[in-house]
Amino acid sequence: MKKLMRNDPCWCGSKKPYCECHMDFDKKIEMYRKKFHKVPPRSIIKNEEQLQGMRESSKINIAVLDYVAENIKVGMTTQEIDEMVYEKTTAMGGIPAPLNYEGFPKSVCTSINNEVCHGIPSSNIVLADGDIVNVDCSTILNGYFSDSSRMFCLGNVAPVGTQLVVCGALQTEEGNVTRNNIALQGSLGYLLRKASCHDQLILHLTEGKLFRGGIAAVEAHKYIMALVVKFILDLAIVKIVRHGIVDVQKCHGILAHAGSNELT
Repeated sequence: MKKLMRNDPCWCGSKKPYCECHMDFDKKIEMYRKKFHKVPPRSIIKNEEQLQGMRESSKINIAVLDYVAENIKVGMTTQEIDEMVYEKTTAMGGIPAPLNYEGFPKSVCTSINNEVCHGIPSSNIVLADGDIVNVDCSTILNGYFSDSSRMFCLGNVAPVGTQLVVCGALQTEEGNVTRNNIALQGSLGYLLRKASCHDQLILHLTEGKLFRGGIAAVEAHKYIMALVVKFILDLAIVKIVRHGIVDVQKCHGILAHAGSNELT
């Protein structure tokens, strides 16, 4: 690949000089490559027009979750959540990305308590007092995908359940702001594992103090990780979530949840 000079047109197609566009970013990527990290290929690095498309899609995505937050309540079915998501998304000009994706029958994923992820809404599933609910929303606008989710604590949630959600949010925020929004795969997993609440939460989960009957330790850890990784929407270039987003559903494969202390 030809080495670009400072004033050459940037490789991304923006028509800006390289020095005003991706030059500094490329230097950071090269630094990680020399440390033997896997780095993203240029084919998935986005120009400003593509990033703006992602931002506009994300505005609908967040507005939909705001709408859910205003209306979700004990006694509601997860089917009602699905209907809210469909109506709000389409009213704003978007398309619910999950609907009919590889046969998925609904517009959103609703996962309750120890259901790890991608729960299917149903008129038979009624939200109860004490439930922790994840609403995982994906949106398409003009071919660009946005994907985020929120945790909702309904009614009288057990203190350890609230602790779980707060702990996850705090550790995610720590990972979100580190290294100027360039984070390494697996670092979020490390941040959560070092959190003071991690072992206590595992104990409560396995003893059945949060969910009836308890769950195995390995499942408890998987559950904690599944809750936490869903708090992040997008880091624009390098993702630390389960998958990338841009202009194809779940682009750029699966990203690691566990790793070493790469953020400090």
